[in-house]
Amino acid sequence: MLKLYFTVLSCLYCGLHFLLLTMNKINVRLRKIIGQLNGLIKLIDGKEDDCEKIIIQFQASKAALSSAFSEILNEHLEYCLNNKDEIQMRKIIKLIAKK
Repeated sequence: MLKLYFTVLSCLYCGLHFLLLTMNKINVRLRKIIGQLNGLIKLIDGKEDDCEKIIIQFQASKAALSSAFSEILNEHLEYCLNNKDEIQMRKIIKLIAKK
């Protein structure tokens, strides 16, 4: 999953519009996820006995990361389709299909 994320980020074919708008949104989301993970670390380090809080924080972090990943993937695939960039499309599909 991370390999696909970095492949999308390093795409030389991406337009400036895609990079500016999407990367700003993704950066904001990733910073929020970092905050969630830091909160989770504090819960665990503080020997938090409330298992429910820890599980909820894990789920929230996982959902936020999945959402950020989906957004960048959708934006990039849309860009490739609009620009008929079949090479990049094949690379992305190959990465998604890996287990």
